[in-house]
Amino acid sequence: MVKTQHDTAKKVLIINHYTAGVIMNAKDEVINRHLMPKVKFDDFDAAVGALNVHCTHWTLVFLNAASKEVSVVDPLGSNEEEQTKTAGERFRRFFQMRHNILSRKDWSNIRWRPKKIRHTNQQDGNSCGVFVMKFGEVILSEFPDVPNYISIDGSLEAVTEIRQQMAATILASSEPIQSVCQLCGCKETVENELWIQCDSCLLWTHTKCTDLTQKEVDSVTKDNSPWLCTFCIM
Repeated sequence: MVKTQHDTAKKVLIINHYTAGVIMNAKDEVINRHLMPKVKFDDFDAAVGALNVHCTHWTLVFLNAASKEVSVVDPLGSNEEEQTKTAGERFRRFFQMRHNILSRKDWSNIRWRPKKIRHTNQQDGNSCGVFVMKFGEVILSEFPDVPNYISIDGSLEAVTEIRQQMAATILASSEPIQSVCQLCGCKETVENELWIQCDSCLLWTHTKCTDLTQKEVDSVTKDNSPWLCTFCIM
């Protein structure tokens, strides 16, 4: 949810990168399986999603339902006009398929007009993801206004600092690592399930997720024998 300057609630739907990729690139029979049947697009004022192009490069697609505009923002600034045109056609097709198959009329009559969002470009070959996340941050923070220009410092020092800030934000918003198994990433799911703690990093692991024998598990859990997790051994 994004708050406007008039304190009016505006909702922006985040489309996951897999679904966005299907809409942009897949054949109709594949799109049919990803029509997002539980989503009521009329409950939202816009939608945004990251696109992974050929598994090597990230771009951002932004759909503004109020203005009926679509934008593709490419950190390289490469062929954005054509990418935006294609996105408008693909998403129009997607919403028409929702109408035909699910009888959902939301956004089905929109003819998406291309909207150019100017921006600084990445200066290296591996910071596209950083730029896409910053593009999204700016667009969401200013919505329902749409920025005409987004300036991001692409220097190595600035990008490194942005990466660190993003990592800190993600970690702060994530499940505390002390409460999940560091091998499977899950919490306790079975009553009285055994966990063991690494004597080095002090993180916990399900015994069933290790390659320990029952004798070795007993040694750790009952006799308090020292144990190092896979990561600390490495």
